[in-house]
Amino acid sequence: MPLRSKILVGAYNTGRGVPEDTVVAYMWANLAGANGYDATKFKEHLEQEMSPENKSEAQKLTRQMMKDFPVIY
Repeated sequence: MPLRSKILVGAYNTGRGVPEDTVVAYMWANLAGANGYDATKFKEHLEQEMSPENKSEAQKLTRQMMKDFPVIY
């Protein structure tokens, strides 16, 4: 996983410099995975703290980000 993705996942997971938000952290891990990086360990860790509804919301945010910024993702 690229360093920038690790930083974003970690920051949102812990609230370091940004509001703590496991759903957004999971979205960044999903985006890293969609770009061919192995984010499995990060996602497994985050899933321990998430409800099924949280995970569904993260999936929705991932799809929206990919739709809104197709050049990046």
